[in-house]
Amino acid sequence: MIRRMAARDKEPVLGLIRATGFFTAAEVDVAARVSNFYRAGDDRVIYAKYFR
Repeated sequence: MIRRMAARDKEPVLGLIRATGFFTAAEVDVAARVSNFYRAGDDRVIYAKYFR
């Protein structure tokens, strides 16, 4: 089973995203923001800001 993302996971995950070299700095920033919203438990904000 995969556990829920914890606060300590944010930087390692962003490090992996950066290490791919595939994503722009702006896309990494969005990933960081989505991580913050997810950890805050606000799924509505994620949808409203990024997927409409």
